[in-house]
Amino acid sequence: MAAMGEMIENIAHQWRQPLSAISTSATGMKLENDYNLLDSNKLTTGLDNIIDNTTYLSNTIEDFRKYFVKDKVRTKCNIKIVYQNTIKLLKSKFDSLNIEIIEDCEDIYCTTLENELVQCLMNIFNNAHDVLVKNGRSKKLIFVKIYKKYDNVIISVTDNAGGISEEIIQKVFEPYFTTKHKAQGTGIGLYMTQEIVVKHLDGFIKVKNVNLNYESVKYTGANFKISLPLNRE
Repeated sequence: MAAMGEMIENIAHQWRQPLSAISTSATGMKLENDYNLLDSNKLTTGLDNIIDNTTYLSNTIEDFRKYFVKDKVRTKCNIKIVYQNTIKLLKSKFDSLNIEIIEDCEDIYCTTLENELVQCLMNIFNNAHDVLVKNGRSKKLIFVKIYKKYDNVIISVTDNAGGISEEIIQKVFEPYFTTKHKAQGTGIGLYMTQEIVVKHLDGFIKVKNVNLNYESVKYTGANFKISLPLNRE
């Protein structure tokens, strides 16, 4: 019973962002149409965003239905494409806040559970979005790097939001730990991400504060790094 309750809460968490994106796209198109600003390109982009997010919602239900199945089928996928498909789901949300993504991504193939990886990336990017909004940065940046290291693929995501307090950085993967107001989140996202990465993808995830330079400006931010084995049958 407790496991079922946790699964329902996980589903609710994963559904919040896609539902928000669908609502944002639909509301935006309606408003633009009311003022005769909705052209065919904007209509197509908005509808594609809604379709992508509804597909993600459907896949999420299927993923959680299989959550406790041990013998899952892994597929060989291009991690760069998986990342790009994830960002497509968040495009309207990021664009509305002028969040800029700087990419340095190699084409690396990995045998893994693609939908589970999308869920993890969604959680990390949503976390970066929320902290950038909270800290009120005028220049909102997210740096994404995908590269190979030995027999692993590394997915590195760094924001420029100022970093995580040293007092809490070791707690971010604990269940229900959050610095948000209760209305904004349950604190289960990063915990669930670690659970999936470690228990289902046979990898690991870690976080640290880093200093970086971009366009001759120095920033500090949090760096989340996922490491996955390239070949795992």
